[in-house]
Amino acid sequence: MAETQANAISLIKAWFDKADKWQKDLFCQIWQGNEDVEKLTARAFSLAKAEYLGENSKFAPLTTFPTTVEFSSGSNCPIILKSISEVQGVGALSPTRPLEFGNNLTIVYGENGCGKSSYVRILKSAVSPKNANAILGNVYEANCPSPQAILTYSDDGEEHQIHWKPSLKSTCPLNIYDTSVAKQFAEEKNEVIYEPHILSILSIIAVVYEGIKTKFDELGSENLGQQTPLDKAISNHKLITDYYALKTIKSYDQFMADIIWDKSQQVQLSALQEGLQNQDPSKQLNALKAQRELVEKQYQALIDLITKTGDTFSDKYLSQRKTQIDTKQEADHLIEELKRVSIISKTGSDYWKKMWVAAVKFSQESTSKRSDSIIVDGKCILCQQDISEEANTRITEFYRYMTSTAIKQSEKAHSVFENTVDQLQTIFSSINIEQIESVLRASSVEDDIIRQIIEQYKIIKSRCKWLLEYTYDTKTSIPVSAEIKSLLDAKEKLLTDYSARIKALQDIIDNREKQINFVNDLLARKWINENKLVRKKHIQIQLGSSSCATNALTTVKRKLTQILITDTYISRFEDEMYSMDINHKIKVELIPKTEKGKAYHQVALRGAVQKKKTGEVLSEGEFRVVSLSAFLADLSSWDKVLPFIFDDPITSLDQKYEEMVAKRLVKLSHERQVIVFTHRLAFAQLLFSCNEAYNATHYNEEGHEALKVKQVELRHLPLGEPQEPSYHGAKQMKDALKSLKNNEIILLKKQFKNKEYESYNDGIKALCSKLRIIVEHGIETDLLQSIVTRFGYSVGSLKVRLLYNVKEDDIAVFEKMMTKYSAYEHSQSLERPVSLPELSDIEADIESLLAWCKDFWSRCSSNNPKK
Repeated sequence: MAETQANAISLIKAWFDKADKWQKDLFCQIWQGNEDVEKLTARAFSLAKAEYLGENSKFAPLTTFPTTVEFSSGSNCPIILKSISEVQGVGALSPTRPLEFGNNLTIVYGENGCGKSSYVRILKSAVSPKNANAILGNVYEANCPSPQAILTYSDDGEEHQIHWKPSLKSTCPLNIYDTSVAKQFAEEKNEVIYEPHILSILSIIAVVYEGIKTKFDELGSENLGQQTPLDKAISNHKLITDYYALKTIKSYDQFMADIIWDKSQQVQLSALQEGLQNQDPSKQLNALKAQRELVEKQYQALIDLITKTGDTFSDKYLSQRKTQIDTKQEADHLIEELKRVSIISKTGSDYWKKMWVAAVKFSQESTSKRSDSIIVDGKCILCQQDISEEANTRITEFYRYMTSTAIKQSEKAHSVFENTVDQLQTIFSSINIEQIESVLRASSVEDDIIRQIIEQYKIIKSRCKWLLEYTYDTKTSIPVSAEIKSLLDAKEKLLTDYSARIKALQDIIDNREKQINFVNDLLARKWINENKLVRKKHIQIQLGSSSCATNALTTVKRKLTQILITDTYISRFEDEMYSMDINHKIKVELIPKTEKGKAYHQVALRGAVQKKKTGEVLSEGEFRVVSLSAFLADLSSWDKVLPFIFDDPITSLDQKYEEMVAKRLVKLSHERQVIVFTHRLAFAQLLFSCNEAYNATHYNEEGHEALKVKQVELRHLPLGEPQEPSYHGAKQMKDALKSLKNNEIILLKKQFKNKEYESYNDGIKALCSKLRIIVEHGIETDLLQSIVTRFGYSVGSLKVRLLYNVKEDDIAVFEKMMTKYSAYEHSQSLERPVSLPELSDIEADIESLLAWCKDFWSRCSSNNPKK
C-alpha cells in the first residue's frame, strides 16, 4: 500500500513540477479543501492572466508542492458528529433542544413534514457550501431570522464546533448519501459512474480548466473586437500572412522589429494614395509645384513681417512713443508757464522768438557783456526804461523758456517717432488679407494651409493696429505673433509634404504599377503597426487558453486510476454488490474510462449481447443498490473515518434489497458513525432488528462489544423537536422506564405542586397508557429478548437458549402490570369508573419494574458471560 501511494504521489508531483504557476496554485487550493468551482475559477483566471498577460493579480500563487500530500491520515480515530443545536432560520424548524447523535448507529425518524429534510439540508450545506442555495427560511414568516446552527463534532477525542451559516467557507467532515449523491454516480439516463475522492481533485481541476478556457475565449473575442478592419486589397499581402502566422511572443518580437512605421512613411503613403487617385498626374504635378512656391513665398513673407514687427520693433516703438509723450508733456508745461506770465497772447510764437533772439544779439553788441539777458543796468535794452519787479519776473520766465532744451527734445522725439509710425503704417497698409487669401485659393492651396497663413497675417495686422493706436490709457495687451522658429518648422513641414507629393506624382508618372505595390506594402505595415498590441495580446491569450488543455491531466488520471483504484476498487465494489445482491441478479461490472482530465469506472452490463446503457436496463431500485455499492466501496479513499449520513437510503427497494441494505448499514456502523434519516417506521424497526441480530451473531467473538442504536423521533410541534421515540421497539424496557421516571414523573410532580390539577389528571392518564405500552413492548424486548418481534424480518434463533432464564415469577410480573394498567386503556362504566392511581403508586411500580429488569438481565448475563 505504501509503495502504491508513493508511486501515485510521484506521478502527481511530476505533473505538478511541469505545471504553470496558476495550475500549481489551483492544485494547492483544492488540496486545502477549497472546492467552490466558481471561486477557484476566478482566482486561477486572475493568476493565469498575470502569468500570460502580465496583468496585476491580488492573489499570490502557491507554487510549493504540499508536504502533507497523503492518501490517508494514518489515524484510526473516527470523527463523531455529536449534535446540531441552536437552529434558526432553516425552514420552519423551531426545536428547543439539540438533535443529538450516538457514536455508532443513530436513527432519526420523522413523519413527513416534521423537519427531517431541513436537518439534512443543514448537513449538506455544511459539507459543501455549494448546497447552501437549497436553504430556505420559513416562507410563512415575514421576519424570518438568517439561517444558522451549531454543529458539534469530535476528532480524536477533541471537541470542535462549527457555527454554520450558508455563507460559511469551511466545511464539516461528513459524508452524505442521498438521491442527489446517488445521481452523481450516473450519467444521463442513470448511467452509473464512480470517481474516488482523491482523483476528483484532478476532475475539479479539469472543470476549472474548462471555465478558464471559456474566459480566455471570451477575452480573445473582446480583444479581436478592438482590431481595426483589414482592407481586402492587402488581406493576402505577405506581411499580413506572416503576421497572422505568429504563435509565440519570441516570433512576434522578431517580426515586429522589421515593421517600422513613422511620420515620414505616413506622409509618403498619403502622397502616393493621393497621386494614384489623380486622373492627370502631370497637371497635378505642375499645380503642386506652383503651390509649393506660393506657400514658401507666403511663409517667407510672414517671417519677414514678424521680424519687422516683432518684439524688438515693438519695444523700440513703445520706447519712442513714451519719449515722444514725455518730452511733449515737458514742453507743454514750459509753454503753459510762459503763457501764465505773458500779457501778449502771441508770446512764444516764431516771430516772438526771432524778436527775442534779435534783442539778445543787440544787447551783446551794445555792451561789453557777453550775456543772453536783455536787461542792462536795470533797464530794458530796447525801450531804455526801468524794469519793474513784475517785468523782471516775466523776463526771467522768457529767458528760461528761450534757454530750455525741452522744446528741442520734444521736437526731435516727435520727428523720430513719426518716422517709425510711418514705417509701421506702411507695413499695416501692405497687408491685404483678402488679396492674399484670393491668390492662395486661386492656386488651389488646401484650406487648412490657407487658414494657417491667413491667421498669421491677421495676428500681424492686429499687432500693427494695436501699436498705432497705443496710448497711456490702453488696457489691452499687444497681440502675440508666432515664433519665427515655429513658422520655420511649419514651413519646413509643408515644403517636405509638398516635396513628398511631388515626388510621389513623379514616381507614379515614371512607374505606376510599382507605386501601387509600394502603397500596399505601406498599408500593410500601417495596419500591422495599428494592431500590434491586439496581436500580441491575442498570442498571449491563445497561450493561456492552450495551457487549459486537459491532455496532461487525462494521462495522469489514467495512470493514477490504474494504480489506485482499478483492481482494489473493483474488488471492493464486487464485495459490496455481493453483500446487497447475494443472488447476483444485478449483472454489472466496472469498466475504466478516461476523458478530458476525468477518469471514471463506469458501471456496465456484464455479458450483454446488445450494447445498452445500464439506465435502460436496471430498475430504479437496482440502480440504487449499484450506486450505494459504489459509494460504500470508496470508503478507503477518504483521509479519515468520517461519519456517514444516509437520507432515506432505501427508496424504491423491495423488502429483500431493503433488508440487505439495512444489514450493510448496521455493519458499517460498527466501523464508523452512521446516521440514518428516514420517514419509514418499518425501516427504522428493521435497522434496530438488524443491529440486535448482528450483536447476537457476534457476541462470542473476541473483542466484540454489543452496540446500541440511538433512536430519535422528530415532533411536529415544535417542528423538528427531538424526543424519545414513541414507536415500537425503539428501546429496551429499562430505558423506556427511566425516561418516564426522569421526564413524565418530574413534570407531573411540578404540575401538582403548581395546582395545575386538570393538566395533572390528563398527565396521569397518559402516563398509565404509556406504562402499559412499555410493559407490553417489554414482553418482546426483554422477556422474550427480541427473539420474535412485531414487524421483524427474522427470528433470533441463536437467542432461544436464553428463554431458560424466564421464570414463572417473571411472567407474573407482566401479567400483573398488564392487568393493572390495561384498565386505563379501555372505556369506563359510568356507574363504576376506575379511579386513576396515585402518582406515588405509579412511581413505585416503575421502580419495581426497574428492579425486575436489573435482576432479569443479571441472570441472563450470568448464563452468558460473554454477552
